[in-house]
Amino acid sequence: MKRLTLLGFCVGILSAASAESSTRYYADFYSTQGARRNFAQQSHVFARFWKVSEEATEKVDISWLPAVGYFNPRGGMPLLQTVPGHNYTVEQTLALSRGRRIFFNGRYGTSEALYKAAQTRQAELESGRIAYKMLDRRFYPGATNCVHAVSGVLVHLRTGLSRGAAANAKVIEYFLATRQMWRLSQSR
Repeated sequence: MKRLTLLGFCVGILSAASAESSTRYYADFYSTQGARRNFAQQSHVFARFWKVSEEATEKVDISWLPAVGYFNPRGGMPLLQTVPGHNYTVEQTLALSRGRRIFFNGRYGTSEALYKAAQTRQAELESGRIAYKMLDRRFYPGATNCVHAVSGVLVHLRTGLSRGAAANAKVIEYFLATRQMWRLSQSR
């Protein structure tokens, strides 16, 4: 009887380890820019973090923009005002981005820690305690723009005047440097 119990225990441990090791984490990065020029009011950086297992697929979206009524999707976002922010889904963001250039800046493998940090950041943004501010340098962390909403998963990254795809490249570069994210073509 002891043998069967021990065998059952070992099978249970191996099954749990197998299920845990089959969980994968990813991040997709996007950016948008104006159709002709890369004006700050028409640029955006956003990301989706994934947890994929045999049981379920979970996602965390970070797409920080002014709340509905505080910007015109055609004309852009307020440059100087601090306004209520809203964390949109990737699908909502893509719908709001019609008429702009949309860039898919890549899918990357990530650590579980980075996925959990994205969950925490999403909760912070959706708490109502953080406003949207395009030029947020002196107002962070009480108000933030889209670039710092995404980079804020780990740190408030200084990106200078970069916006759109250029700002997103800096966020991706930083995340890669932390070794919590990697190119899928690379082994970890």
